[in-house]
Parts: sequence; structure tokens; C-alpha cells
Amino acid sequence: MTTTWLSRAARSARWARNRIRNLSGPPKLVLLYHRVAELTEDRSQLAVSPANFRQHMAYLSAEFAVERFEDCADRWDETTVVVTFDDGYADNCLEALPILEAADVPATFFIATGTIGTEREFWWDELERCLVEGTFDPGEFALQGVPVDVRSSAAMNASYQRLFAWLQASDSVDIEQTLTQLRERGKLSASGRTTHRPLSAEELGKLARSPVTTIGAHTVSHACLSALSADQQRAEISRSVDDLKRLTGEEVSVFSYPFGNHVHYNATSVDICRELEFRMVAANNNRAYRAMHSSLEVPRLLARNWDIETFKRYLHLYRECF
Repeated sequence: MTTTWLSRAARSARWARNRIRNLSGPPKLVLLYHRVAELTEDRSQLAVSPANFRQHMAYLSAEFAVERFEDCADRWDETTVVVTFDDGYADNCLEALPILEAADVPATFFIATGTIGTEREFWWDELERCLVEGTFDPGEFALQGVPVDVRSSAAMNASYQRLFAWLQASDSVDIEQTLTQLRERGKLSASGRTTHRPLSAEELGKLARSPVTTIGAHTVSHACLSALSADQQRAEISRSVDDLKRLTGEEVSVFSYPFGNHVHYNATSVDICRELEFRMVAANNNRAYRAMHSSLEVPRLLARNWDIETFKRYLHLYRECF
């Protein structure tokens, strides 16, 4: 009870503080999406249905000034909205892009380049696929010291959470080795589900050519930067920029930290982004963006698969209290 009360008190204090801050300058609402798709199961809650996304964009277009991410620190005279996507799923091109173009809403797509044009899934999706679709021998086993049990739905969910936490704190080599071992135990191929595939090179090119889009970098392997050495971080970030330049023929001036909470990157990450002269860098910590925030750690607000009335309520809440 005491913990709950303190949490409510802290939240109320933060909301009051942010309302006062709003008096000195309107905040920017930088929205974070990942996917526009209809999925039968969405363990990570990354997908927004095309119908809901269409309503989101129509509402933003009618009710707000919508800015490009790279320009959103240029002026602070009104509350504006920015639309961003992380990761680089194929549905960003196939489903989200036509809706954005129809609504004339600009959006920035931060692309993890390591899986572009492959049949591989992003590692968190591949982890899920292996546990759900694998054919495992009876009993519990361990990967990298992490116990794995898929004998029931509850056990599988717990195993997913344990492995996800371990992989999130690992580098790309350990991630690949672990997934390879899991596929072998589950008697699965490396080819992923078409419903979860990343962008092809052609789809990335189409996305980049649209007048409403900006392409940004998001590392190569989508590893957690704070788990990597300085050299590994620099390689992940700079290689993703080089990949995107090669594939799109365009300069890359913006970046997004994978996962993006303050524990998922560190001062070294910020310094590297400064060295690489990114114009803006996006984080992911469910806050409105205010003039006091660094352009190398722009907070964003995670958008879920909300119906339009819920979406409106959250935008109001974000603008007033977050």
C-alpha cells in the first residue's frame, strides 16, 4: 500500500511539474511506432492495425502541425507532433507508407540494417518463433546458463522473458550463437515468418524515395548499446549509417538508440552520436520533448494499438502531464 501511494504521489508531482513547464513553452509529442499490421499474437505489443493507424494519422493531420523529426527542435511556439518508426519491418513500406502519404503526414523510419533483404526475423521475433514453433525434446534445458522450459504456455512465456533479458544485454555474436543453438534444439531453419520479415532492399528504397519520409540509422544488429564496448558501439552505429547510405544513396542525419530507455545507452553512446554529427537522436522513455532536452536524447511516446478515442486521450495526457 505504501509503495502504491508513493508511486501515485511521485506521478502526481511529475505531472504538476510538467504542467508548470508547459507554461514556459509547449512540448513536442514525438510518437514512436514499430509496425502497422494485423497479427494473431503480438507478445511485444509492437503492432498497430492499419485501421487504427489510418485514424491516428487522419486525426494528427486535422488537429496538429506535424513536423519532421530532424526539424522539431527548430521552433517552440506551439505543440507539434512528430511520427517515428523503429526497426524496419516490411509493413512500414507495405502498410504504413500508403497511409502516411494519403494523410500527407511526414514520418522518420529508423532502420536496423543487419536483416535488410534477408529471410531472418529480428532477434526478439526469432526468439519467439523458436519457442512457439520449435519441436523440443521433453524436459528443461539451458542456453548460456539460462533455463528454458516450453512444456506449457506459462513456462514458455517465462522462458521468453528470461532469454529476452539475457539477449538484450548481449552483443551480436552472443545473440547469434544463442539463436543458432535454440533453432537447432527446436529443429527449425533460420528462415523467418513472412508476417515478421524486415524490409527488402527494394522496399527500403521505395520508403526512402517518398516525399513524406526520412530514413535514420538504428544500428546493425539492434543490440543494446550500453552492453557494448566503445568500439563495438561505434561500429554498430557507423556501419548502419554506411549501410543506409549505400542502399538509399541519401545522407543519414538522424539516429535512434535501440530499445532507447536510459539504461539501454550510456554517455559513450551519446558522445559517439555527437562525433558522428547527427542532427537529432531519438530515445524511448515515454516523455514529451521540451526545449530543455538534449537533441541527442529526444524523448518519445510509445504509441499502442489504440482506437481513435483512446489515442486522443493519450495525446491529451501526454501534452498536459508527461
